Amino acid sequence: MMTIITLFSVLCLATVFAVAGVAKVFNRATTRETMTAFGVPAQFAGILATFLPLVELVVAASLLVATTARVGAYGALAMLVAFTIAIAANLARGRTPGCPCFGQAQPSPIGWTTLVRNAVLLAMAAAIAWAGPPARTGNAITWTAEALQLRPGVVIVAIIALAFGAGWTFLLFELFRQNGRLLVRLERVEELMGLTPGGPPTGVPLIQGLAPGTRAPSFEALTLRAGAVRLENLQRPGRPLVLLFADPKCQSCAELMPEVVRWQASITALSLAVVSRESADEAQRTAERYGLHDLILQRDGEVARLFEIYSTPAAVKILPDGTVAGRAALGRDEIARLIGEDAWTS
Repeated sequence: MMTIITLFSVLCLATVFAVAGVAKVFNRATTRETMTAFGVPAQFAGILATFLPLVELVVAASLLVATTARVGAYGALAMLVAFTIAIAANLARGRTPGCPCFGQAQPSPIGWTTLVRNAVLLAMAAAIAWAGPPARTGNAITWTAEALQLRPGVVIVAIIALAFGAGWTFLLFELFRQNGRLLVRLERVEELMGLTPGGPPTGVPLIQGLAPGTRAPSFEALTLRAGAVRLENLQRPGRPLVLLFADPKCQSCAELMPEVVRWQASITALSLAVVSRESADEAQRTAERYGLHDLILQRDGEVARLFEIYSTPAAVKILPDGTVAGRAALGRDEIARLIGEDAWTS
């Protein structure tokens, strides 16, 4: 019985760490954003995003061979303990950053169920570390073949079939997800054109924002830390200012916030302030959840209307001379290009 439990633990842990490692290799940017959202300093987040998936893959491979299974189990224990401490610390502070834990296609907010899942994985790693691999020699294929009384070749074929099926499932999922994004964008375009109820007034142009060269309109609004602030207070001599407009009901804005935090921490060639339409209490929770600073409050979109912006997320760049650099950037990709992320972080 213990052999079956240990074999199951080995296969489950190896799969979890292998999937997590591969997912991080192909999505390093999301991994870096997750690190930052969990409180890792920006200068270390990039390094961890590079080495963490390699360590996870080494742990997964070590678990599958008898001579290294115990070492892999101790490695899994150490990583799971570190992950669990980080999750518990954030939950204790009331923060629930999104986490693409163990290869999830989309980051989801952490919760107490995340701790329960980690506890189960910790129990599996402890079982392997205590009892050792299912056999003193061989690897996961021979162990599985002996447990199921099958030939190793049959197990290999089954693994290939399962991997092939999982790959197709993942591709179909990504296809449906991309189609979903396209439908959301089409709905947003229809709202902007006044074709559906609930959107901006009919006649609002698809191109939003003031014309390039227009003097940026001054405004006065509240901030969480500095009280009332004017546009002039946000500008720094010789540096452009980017105002990023968000809304607490906007899912795209929520997904963008970890990147905004990273931009604020790593891009020093310009200033970046978030203008959000929410109450002071909601704004405080938002700031604590993501670690934001320079959060500006607007009660009913009055600041956005000054800049002729009617959807979120959107951003406008103000040059050091006080003029608008160009039309508003809409969506994550346009905002990243507006900020010039690659240029400032290279």
